[in-house]
Amino acid sequence: MQKFIHIFYTVLLAGIFLLVIYLSVHFKEDIYQKRTDGGYKQLKEYETSWLKDEDAPQRIKSEISFTIQDVSDGNFSLIFFTKHQNVEVFINEELVYSLKPDSENLFGKTSGKSWNSIPIFHRDEGKPVRILLTPVYENTVGVIPDFYLGTQYTLYNDIIRKNIFIFFLSVVAIVLGLVFVMFSLYNYRNTETDKSLLMLGIFSVMIGTWKFADMDAVALLFPGSLLFANLPYLALLLVVVPFVLFVKELFTKKNGLVWDILCIAGLAVAGISLLLQFLHIRDLREMLWLNHLVMGALIVVVLCRMHQELQQHGWNKRLKATTGCIAACVTGVAADIGVYYISKGTTMTVLGIMGFVAYVVVLGALSLQDTKKLMAAGMQVKRLEKMAFNDQLTGLYNRAAYVDFTCNDSFNVKDCIVVMCDLNNLKKCNDTYGHEAGDRYIIQSAKEIRAIFENLGRCFRLGGDEFCILINGSTIEECKDRIQALKVSLSEYNRTHPEEFPIQIACGYKMFDKSIDYDIGDTLRRADKMMYHEKLMMKQEKIAAC
Repeated sequence: MQKFIHIFYTVLLAGIFLLVIYLSVHFKEDIYQKRTDGGYKQLKEYETSWLKDEDAPQRIKSEISFTIQDVSDGNFSLIFFTKHQNVEVFINEELVYSLKPDSENLFGKTSGKSWNSIPIFHRDEGKPVRILLTPVYENTVGVIPDFYLGTQYTLYNDIIRKNIFIFFLSVVAIVLGLVFVMFSLYNYRNTETDKSLLMLGIFSVMIGTWKFADMDAVALLFPGSLLFANLPYLALLLVVVPFVLFVKELFTKKNGLVWDILCIAGLAVAGISLLLQFLHIRDLREMLWLNHLVMGALIVVVLCRMHQELQQHGWNKRLKATTGCIAACVTGVAADIGVYYISKGTTMTVLGIMGFVAYVVVLGALSLQDTKKLMAAGMQVKRLEKMAFNDQLTGLYNRAAYVDFTCNDSFNVKDCIVVMCDLNNLKKCNDTYGHEAGDRYIIQSAKEIRAIFENLGRCFRLGGDEFCILINGSTIEECKDRIQALKVSLSEYNRTHPEEFPIQIACGYKMFDKSIDYDIGDTLRRADKMMYHEKLMMKQEKIAAC
């Protein structure tokens, strides 16, 4: 399932990247501008009315009218900002400006967002001005922008200054994301690096791109560009999957159907949104609620997993950082979404991007620390491999590796759990079916043990049918759950492979107790005793069944 999600997300990412290039080259708005640039002063009074139009997308238009007063040539311009509204400006009933989608635009019905600037001359004094705003989407009906009469330089300078903080946060998110992506790709072949850092990097780039493209100032830098009108929505389509793939690695139980469901939901929403866009059924903006719905479900899942993690493992450094970052993100996203719907998409806040930047910085730093530790541990693993500390048959660590590991100064015995495993009836398998069948028994048993315990502890083959797992930083309850999972997995394997000798593994487990254990060897012997007790019980149950 993980491979499927990675493949389809890669296809989606590549497709949207090509779409961005296509939008930037081919799509534009049809802007008619008859007059050259002039000057300005502030517009204070105007009248608003509503006109029904059956041919309009929402069957209604807003009409704003006023009379030009006290102007001089080259000193005034009428300036206003629109989002997803087509515009017509008449002076003395002469059309002097219009904004609408290009007639050959195959990518939706919206003109996007744009700063509209209409020069006003001295000869226009006393003439009536009529502005028609045609809302493209239902939630833009009734939205009346602020109108300005002023020099473009001064007004645009104020707009850029107001957007500078969002611009800074967006750039930080993009740059950090690119650093994480490049670091991950550079070390991709290194098995000891934290692969989830790549997902955090992609998530950060998409969040930064979303906020950057959504700034009002961007419309000044790229006038008439439908690319930047749709880029925020395209970026949001690519946010869910990398966030899920990263955040699930923060928890002890990394696997689970719920994470796969969220990834598939994110991919489905992206695919449906793009399909409906290309079929001219619904634009990306109209499908944004679906993406919000998936994000809301994701937040609920993360909060539930955090509560579960707290109940099972208590507070730790990573959980505290995760809680703080998720709280900042949830607060920011809730504020952003609330303001978005209340203002009908005309207002943006900085709380969301602030929370996300804090999230990326803190958890990115923790992931880099973990990667450093993993790479250091990897060097140790390679040293062990060079010393032939691996069992040749199963690939697990052997007894020599066990001795080296437990005698190393870095070995922490205080919270160590020892799990002992013994293969039942291995001698019978060898005597009845031959040593080749016995080897298959051992190899498959090692695979089952590795699959269950490898991400929790270090697995060793101490002898012919004897295995040991050393676990640090976990609990006895988690250990019990893993052993039960091992038994379920063995039962399923035996059911689906009736031609093979049935695998049975007896297990015992004990945590180091300084009051009774002198060293880890004492803990191992206690676990071994518990394992042999279970082995005896399994034999008695088999006899009783016969």
